[in-house]
Amino acid sequence: MGMDRKKRSESASGRRGRNTSKHVGEMAEMQFMLDAARRRFGGARPFGNNERYDVIVDAPRRLWRVH
Repeated sequence: MGMDRKKRSESASGRRGRNTSKHVGEMAEMQFMLDAARRRFGGARPFGNNERYDVIVDAPRRLWRVH
């Protein structure tokens, strides 16, 4: 009975089935930042969702806006 209650509460809170386009996009952004960090680039995400870019990549002598 405890497992059924847990499954119901997870479904009600949205913890299961997070395959929304927003969630998939956020996971892709995080994977991109991880790949950039492995290549020794710095990375940052803007605060909020109102910018024309998703990630800033700090490369030698320049900053790249990535969307």
